[in-house]
Amino acid sequence: MTDQPAPSGGVLRHDETTGRVRYAVTGGIDLGDGAPDGPAARAALARELGVEPDRLLLPTQVHGADVLVVDGPWAGDVPQADGLVVTVPGAAAGVRAADCMPLLLGDGERGLAAAVHVGRAGLQGGIVGVAVDALARLGATSLLARLGPTVCGSCYEVPEQMRDEVAALVPAAAGTTRDGTPSVDIPAGVRVQLAAAASAAGVQVEIDDSWGGCTMEDPLSFSHRRDAPTGRHAGVVVVLP
Repeated sequence: MTDQPAPSGGVLRHDETTGRVRYAVTGGIDLGDGAPDGPAARAALARELGVEPDRLLLPTQVHGADVLVVDGPWAGDVPQADGLVVTVPGAAAGVRAADCMPLLLGDGERGLAAAVHVGRAGLQGGIVGVAVDALARLGATSLLARLGPTVCGSCYEVPEQMRDEVAALVPAAAGTTRDGTPSVDIPAGVRVQLAAAASAAGVQVEIDDSWGGCTMEDPLSFSHRRDAPTGRHAGVVVVLP
């Protein structure tokens, strides 16, 4: 259960369709697992997206690098994963965040899409590359990558050893805060990993960060670092007919 109120705003803060993929980031609803109005919030989001409630798929996130391909309602317990790939019309795949990045990927021509939860651990685990590779193996050739809101490198202060551990794997993610202390720059790391993964998989990628912004600085975003305990917004993709 969260103690902080949800940011003001509607169900969807960002919403755009490109080809057969709809991309969205939620606004003033708390989609966290412990939210007291969680079921109602998920039902409202499903209505807004035009999908059946059981086809709004949100995994149990564990800050790992597992990406699952999903086509319909969960069969049994909700699986643990930090990325979902969806391939069939009428299904929505989403990830929740409150400082980590909801990264949305889609091939609008072929109707393939993914929602990926990327934080420090995700960068280190290479989840961006796992998701791009999964989409490429399913036939994606040209991806639009929408970078959702996340804590920025100027705010995401970490111990120097932690910053160095991330930098050893993703040099671009090494940052410095406004106060001159060590930080992790998630957006910079994601951009580099997207470009590398797309090149390795033989697909084109267009990166759009117009939905970005720092969650700690933006009162319309949930931020664990700013308000803990707090709720979760979500990034969602829907495959259209």
